[in-house]
Amino acid sequence: MIEISIPLNINFTMDDEFNIINITEKIRELEIGTLILKLIIKAFNEESTTEFCGEKYKHDKKEKRYERAGTSNRKIITLLGETDFTVDKIRDTETGKIFKPLLPLLNIEPYKNYQEDIAFTSSDIATKSTYRNTVYIMQNFIKKEFITIHY
Repeated sequence: MIEISIPLNINFTMDDEFNIINITEKIRELEIGTLILKLIIKAFNEESTTEFCGEKYKHDKKEKRYERAGTSNRKIITLLGETDFTVDKIRDTETGKIFKPLLPLLNIEPYKNYQEDIAFTSSDIATKSTYRNTVYIMQNFIKKEFITIHY
């Protein structure tokens, strides 16, 4: 079992009338789901790196087989939209191989931007709808700039 606790403080101003439609629109504009996803990914990244390499800035490297080897930026596209985050790289001091433990931990495929949640959702919708309805639903369900469908 994995337990994550992320403190979240959200402040925003409503310029329009205060009602459920405007509140939900504001939540969508703030991309709160994407923000939470980034925070969870960051927590997993720090935890997995610490598990391999030990505490950051500690000087007991002689005892560790793995060492930090920098970071790389990664972009994925999920049902929440596009998310950019930083991934720690780790070097195996015995073999010299560099790997990113976060990617397999979260089942993120190394060279794919679109993740399985979009593929699963689109195939589920396609089996229940016509082609035109599927295109319409997918373009409105996920941000339009991420989907290009040709008729």
